[in-house]
Amino acid sequence: ESLPRLLIAIDEYQQMYLEADGRLCDRLNDAFETIAKEGRAFGVHLLLCSQSPRITDFRESIYRQMAVRMAMNMDRDTASLIMADNNTSVIDYLDRAGRLAYNDRLGKKDYNLIGQVAFVSLEARRAAMETILKKSKSTDFHQSTPTFVFNGISNAKLHHNQEFIKISQSEYWLAPKELNQEFFKEKGWISLEHPCATWAGESMQIGCNVRLVFKRRSRSNLAIIGNTENEIYGILGAIVLGLPQTCSPQRISFQLIDLFLSEEEEAQVLTHFNDAFKDIFDISYGKRFITSGEDVVKANVVWSQVYAEFSRRVQLRSDNPDSIDLGKTIFCVFALGSLSQMDCFRPVAGRISDEISPEATKLLEVASQGPELGIHIILWLSDVKAMQMLFAGKRSAIGNFDHRICLKLSDRDSQDFLGENVAKNLKDSQAYYKDISMPDIPEKFRTYAALYPQQIKHYALRLKERLVLKEE
Repeated sequence: ESLPRLLIAIDEYQQMYLEADGRLCDRLNDAFETIAKEGRAFGVHLLLCSQSPRITDFRESIYRQMAVRMAMNMDRDTASLIMADNNTSVIDYLDRAGRLAYNDRLGKKDYNLIGQVAFVSLEARRAAMETILKKSKSTDFHQSTPTFVFNGISNAKLHHNQEFIKISQSEYWLAPKELNQEFFKEKGWISLEHPCATWAGESMQIGCNVRLVFKRRSRSNLAIIGNTENEIYGILGAIVLGLPQTCSPQRISFQLIDLFLSEEEEAQVLTHFNDAFKDIFDISYGKRFITSGEDVVKANVVWSQVYAEFSRRVQLRSDNPDSIDLGKTIFCVFALGSLSQMDCFRPVAGRISDEISPEATKLLEVASQGPELGIHIILWLSDVKAMQMLFAGKRSAIGNFDHRICLKLSDRDSQDFLGENVAKNLKDSQAYYKDISMPDIPEKFRTYAALYPQQIKHYALRLKERLVLKEE
């Protein structure tokens, strides 16, 4: 069976280098050079487009592996890079808009073809694509591999996550072992640890998504740091929506503490999740302020429930150290933001300096011991300072969160939170994920766009269909 040809097209590829550190630049150069040298033998082709092709840290020997060059109006210095050194005079022919030089002999002087770029209207392009689509359908053509379109300056879309979509379309919930065998194929997956998988965003490694796996082992909690709330809505929304796709109602439950202040539709992601999924999963939902008619309780009530269940499980484990069945896995989603939203978590005055509050001490207990008992904390704070305040400067507190996600941070905060100062240059819709328990470097990704109520309802209806099929 012949393999399909793959075309990798990257527009404004210089942006990848402008945002990368030296180590990542080396990895980019190695990847480009390998594809440019060896790709065509395997049907893999590279198309690089840029208005600024002279790039710091770019390995210019890569250009020498690319036979076809197309150039428009440019200066002689750039022409010497894109074409051969003795072919800079080609720019004399590129004297008006749309004028193009085509050369398929490594830019050598005697092989220039001068032409004019055709103007194709939007309507004509759409008509051409419709014609191609109709032809593919008439010949019963089926694309063997999906087309990936990566836009590095906008939010990713959860429905483009093929792994998520395939799992959400399953007719029933797979047991952990079968789930990993069929979809994840992840090493270190131990079913007795009750692994629960979800997603946070689209990796910069095209075609991949950032997957988090919570396990019943110490420090298996998630801390999210960032003050751009639209990105936080997208991250939290995807995480809570992903868990029900991979874990049945018999396996997990949710304790949601929603302290988002914004009244925008996107900020109601936990409200919409509660409304859509409360008939399928056990969910307790708390907010700081409650309006008449809302099916919610005070945030501190939900937190009290979490700590009471934690204390019960601690006692069960104490009475029977070998006990495995402690109950469902509980996800306590704590959208705290700043400490002003729940005064009981603010530091209290001590003899010498501020001390950790009793409630924050309880949170630290749950974060420290809870994961092994099946209770995972998903904590959002606006910045590293808020985390330091929450735990009254206890630097060891962050060690209870193996899973870490951050938006743009200062060098110092990035070093403290991720162990590397890589988050300084993050742009809107970009974040870093780090699993501290693994030796991998932080993974850069695009955050998912905030989910709308109808999207959340759509996936809830699919899970209700699963329940119907299970009953039948």
